[in-house]
Amino acid sequence: AAIRDDAGGMTVSLSSTALVGLGGGLESLIDYPYGCTEQLVSRLIPMLPLRGMADDYKLSLPKDLDRAVAKGVADILSHQRGDGSFGIWAESPEGSPWVTAYALWGLSTAKRAQVAVPQPALDSATRYLREALPRMEQDGNLFASSPFILDVLAENGSPDPGRVSTVFEKRQKLPLFSQAMLLHAMVLSKS
Repeated sequence: AAIRDDAGGMTVSLSSTALVGLGGGLESLIDYPYGCTEQLVSRLIPMLPLRGMADDYKLSLPKDLDRAVAKGVADILSHQRGDGSFGIWAESPEGSPWVTAYALWGLSTAKRAQVAVPQPALDSATRYLREALPRMEQDGNLFASSPFILDVLAENGSPDPGRVSTVFEKRQKLPLFSQAMLLHAMVLSKS
């Protein structure tokens, strides 16, 4: 008798997976307004497996998902420079090896998901990273970013077993996550 039927309420949703509340998050992902290279890649990556998940889990996808994925790829590519590198922003005065590796990872992941990504863009980013590694090593900057860069290169068919072995010798100085990435690079590089 003390319950008011004009206020409050409860909605119960049941699902065989934890994906039951994914819908609102998808819209936020597609409408994400920020555009540095890292944010664009971080936005693109979770959109890639959605088509398969939608089929498997009977999810309704936003109608413009394919367009958002294509736009994400185009926006990332707009940050690439003539030397193959990527900057934080399209207007950034110079490219960054770490940002380039992150962009290459995102774009190659999209390509493996059957999204149209121009192979020359991937090739030039790979070439830039292969040329940047010796310079980074000379400057003493290689160690912090190297496991990720080496893993991305190996995933894209351009492993550097020698550099992987060199970093492996100093692996105790790496955080655990970097050690895991280095291990993955070693397996892909067959080091």
